[in-house]
Formats: sequence, structure tokens, C-alpha cells
Amino acid sequence: MQAQDLLTIEGIVRSVGDRTRLALALMLLVLVTIMVAGGLEEQSRVIVPAKEILSRISRDEPVDFDFITITGDLNLSELDLPSKLVARSDGSFQPFQIVRSPIRILDSRIDGNVDFTRAILESSISFHRTYFNSSVDFSSSKFNSSVDFVGAEFNSSAAFWSSSFNGPASFGYSSFNGPVDFGYSSLKGFANFMHSSFYGDSNFGYSSFNDLAIFDESKFDKLINFRRSLFGKGLSLKNLDFVEIYLEWNAINNIYRNFDGKVYLSLIESYKARGFYSDADNCYYAFRKEQFFNRRITDDPLMYLFDLGGWIFYGYGKRPLFPLGWSVGSILLFGAIWRIGKLRTHKDAGQRGIFEKYRSNMGDIRQRQPQNRNLRSELRILAEDMAFSAAVFLSGTKLFVDPPEISESLRWSRSFVKGMFTFERILGAFFSILLFLAISGTVVR
Repeated sequence: MQAQDLLTIEGIVRSVGDRTRLALALMLLVLVTIMVAGGLEEQSRVIVPAKEILSRISRDEPVDFDFITITGDLNLSELDLPSKLVARSDGSFQPFQIVRSPIRILDSRIDGNVDFTRAILESSISFHRTYFNSSVDFSSSKFNSSVDFVGAEFNSSAAFWSSSFNGPASFGYSSFNGPVDFGYSSLKGFANFMHSSFYGDSNFGYSSFNDLAIFDESKFDKLINFRRSLFGKGLSLKNLDFVEIYLEWNAINNIYRNFDGKVYLSLIESYKARGFYSDADNCYYAFRKEQFFNRRITDDPLMYLFDLGGWIFYGYGKRPLFPLGWSVGSILLFGAIWRIGKLRTHKDAGQRGIFEKYRSNMGDIRQRQPQNRNLRSELRILAEDMAFSAAVFLSGTKLFVDPPEISESLRWSRSFVKGMFTFERILGAFFSILLFLAISGTVVR
């Protein structure tokens, strides 16, 4: 290798080293800038004592702040507010403090505890993008206007137990870093929890959502408890990131559902684990139906038709009445066909199918003249045709009865009669198998 080549390689190495050092220096500069900006941001927040907020509330004045830090506890029990007696479920009465001030605290930080228990908040409440660094308690409170906690961060416990939200409640894009309790709460307006994060225990048990409740794109690190909750218009759990969910099927059976496969499958396993097999079957059936309705026939025509048949013929193995209904319908249909064809039946001592067992001993009624037939004889002939159809249908299984003798028709050729005879037997075998599968998947486990 020549000296010139060595110099070229050394130059390249130095060039690469210089670029690396430059990149590291730029990264360090950006990091320092961010840290300095964050520090300046915190220093630029105006510090407001909690007493000033409470003073405005006591005078029914609006509370309107942006980008502040509140020090001290926001505790309504320190105020002498007008109160109202509210009846409890046990018949007793309890005083509730009335807060008339609209509260708007945006992009702020509250370092102390927030205690608004047993309060009637008559005006709108907004803590948009506000950080709660201590416990928050709105238990047994009544929100008579809109509630906005969008982008808020709860760094300790958050309690909304037994609260009433009479307007829209927005908790979207919020973070609950501690336990959160909405148990026994009533949310009468639109409830928005989409894109929120729940890192502690999440309790929505015994709560009621009168309007649509949306938890799309939210994250739950622990159990989501919707035990005995009620949903009036619908529940959306699309793209939910969760570990386990507790949700009764009868609470969501007849409402709008926007679930993905993970939610359905988790619910099915949860119902099975608790012994609620009927709920698991109904959930699976709803899941398969929703999959079918979201499928386009142009994507895979064969699979589309296969799913369609699985639905209407035996309810994806969860509806035994479907194949039973198809069986009864097939027997009635072919009974009408055999009646129209005017079959001539033949006695055969060796045949003991349903038709032969219940055949009339009064002679061959079919050979009577039409003018001599009365209603009773017509019904008897129709019953014999239906019994013959049932014998043919059940003979398709080769388990219950042997196939009856193929009869002659006054209207159709023997080959046509034989074809219909064979087709009914095939239907009998087909629906008997589906009925067996549906029973084994539901009744017998």
C-alpha cells in the first residue's frame, strides 16, 4: 500500500470521526435546550395559593386561570357555601354544598389535594391539560354542566365514586397513574375516555352510561371492572390495550358495540372461566356475525359463502334451533312436494318406517275420487305425506329409521321422484350433523 493511500484512509477516518463528534454535540445541545426550556417553563408558572381559588368560589366568582401552579389543598369543606339536602337511597338526607362558580384551570399544576366531595357543581368545569400531583376526590358530587378533564394527568388516586354527570364528560387523552374509581356513577351525557391511560386499578362497576361511552385507543395495565354496569346507547372499545376485562354480556347484548377481536375473545374466555357458558356462546356468536358483516364478498367469495352458511344453517355452532328449524322446514316442504306429486304408496311388511307405522288401515285413500274426499280424509292424506317426508328425511342419518320404499307418482317420472327422494335424504344427513355439532357445542360440553 502506498503512502498516498494511507493518507487517504486516514483522512476518511478523521472525517467520519469529526461528523460523529458533531452529531453528538448537536444532540447534547438539543437535550440541554429542552431541559432549560422545561425549567424556564416551570419557573414562568404563576404560583397561586389554593385559598385564592377557594375565595373566588365562596363569592360565586368565575375561576379562570391558565398556566399556574396551585399550592395547598382545594378543599370545599373549608368554605361556608349554601347547601341542599339530597335524599339518599336509605331514605335519609345528606347536605350537599352548592358551587355556582364556573371553574376553568388550564395547562396548570395542582400540588395539593383536591376535595370536592358532596358538591353540586352548577356551572361548567374544566381542568384541561392540568396535572394533579396529589389525590383528587369528587365522590358523590353532581356535575350539572359540561366536564372537561381532557389531557389531564392524575398522579395519585382519582375518585369519582357515586358521582352524577348530567352533561358531557370528557376524559380523553388523560393519564391515571394511580387507582381511579367511577363505581356507582351515573354518566347521562356523552362519555369520552378515548386515548387515555390507566396504570392503576380501574373501577367502573355498577355505573350507568346513558349515552355513548368511548374508550377507543385507551390503555389499561390492570383489570377493567365494568361489573353490573349499564350502557344505554353503546360502548366502543376499539383498539383497546388491556390485560383483562370484566363485563356482563346482558349489559351489552342489545346495544351498539364497537369492539375488535381481542375484546371479544377476552370476554369469551372470561365468561368460560366464571362458568357463564351461555354468555360465552352468545358473545362468540355476536363476534362471528360482526366478522361476517365486515367481510366483503369480493375479497374471498368462497369464504364469504362458507361463513354465510355457517351463520344461517347452525349459528356458527351456537344455535341448535337453527338446524332444527331447517329440518322441520325441510320436512314440511317435501311433505307438500309429495302431496303435489300424488304418490302411490305400497305396503311392505319388511318396511317399518314412520310412514308405514302410521299409515291408515282404512284402505288407499289416495285412490278415492276427488269428489268423494272430505276435509277429514284430505287432512289424513296430508298427514301421511308429512309422515312419509319425515321418514325420508330421518333416513338420511341411517340411525333412526330405514328409508321407506320409493313410491310412484301420478304426475312425475320415477327418475324425478328418485332424485327428490335422494335430495331429501341428503338434507336430512346434513342438518342432523349440524344439529349434533350445535348441541355438542352448547348443551353438551
